[in-house]
Amino acid sequence: MLGDMPPSVGGGGKAPSPGWFLRASHASCIATLIAMRAAEEGVVMTQLEVVVDSQSDDRGILGAADDVPAGPLSTSFRVALSAYDV
Repeated sequence: MLGDMPPSVGGGGKAPSPGWFLRASHASCIATLIAMRAAEEGVVMTQLEVVVDSQSDDRGILGAADDVPAGPLSTSFRVALSAYDV
C-alpha cells in the first residue's frame, strides 16, 4: 500500500496519508532549492531543516460542509539552517 487515510476519515491509518506526502514533497523541494542556491553562491551549509505544517478540517474531505475545502486551510513553512561563506 502506497498511502492510506487516517481512521478519522475512513482510512486504515496503516501508511502515510496523501497530505503527508504533499508536505514531504514541499519540504524536499524547498530544501533542494535552498541547497542549490547556496552552492551557486559558495555558501557551505552545515545544517538545513525544512518543516512544513498544514491545518485542515475533516468536514471538507468528507463533504460534510459546503463551505469547507477538502484540502489544507493553511500551510506554513519553517526553515532552519547553519552556513558559512567560503
